[in-house]
Amino acid sequence: MIEKRKEYKFLFNNVELTYFFNQFEPKIDNLYKTRHVKSLYMDTINKDLYLRSKYDDTSKFKFRYRQYDQEGDIFQEIKFSDFNGKFKFKTKTSFKSFDDVENIIYKGYYLIPKTYVSYNRKYFKFNNEVRMTIDKNLEFENFLTGYNQKLDINVVELKKLHENQNLDFANLFFKNPIKFSKYEKSIESIFFNLKQ
Repeated sequence: MIEKRKEYKFLFNNVELTYFFNQFEPKIDNLYKTRHVKSLYMDTINKDLYLRSKYDDTSKFKFRYRQYDQEGDIFQEIKFSDFNGKFKFKTKTSFKSFDDVENIIYKGYYLIPKTYVSYNRKYFKFNNEVRMTIDKNLEFENFLTGYNQKLDINVVELKKLHENQNLDFANLFFKNPIKFSKYEKSIESIFFNLKQ
């Protein structure tokens, strides 16, 4: 499955998140049940994908395996960014657990399991026009050592529900959207010990 993505991300502390809901509550509806998301990100020994993600503007990708609610199918997901936009390729694997994941060569890179990223995700919609997800209780874990770090922040993402919508997102913003990558933050927290 190929998905073209246009999204806006925000980092809210708990006070800001409460303010946001108080402001827009009449327009917000639950879309799905809350799910626990766990991803295993792949990278090279030298963290080449992290470096490309951090410092290249285009032609970069992330490679991960993802499971919902700690059971069921594990999906391989590859997220690309280039001059045409952002895309995600998603394929169901035959893996029964993350222990089944093996090293892989992809686009000339020898990729190994690097970090786990897990969080609880809530799903909402605005007036059947905008999908909003809120990721809470972020935790990063070194695949090899088990060393982990938690991030006390809420990642809010807005995305159009219908690709052909001519919709102005700006009326939903009370702070500026930012570039934020959970994978980048996991590498920085686990390997470089950089705090938020």
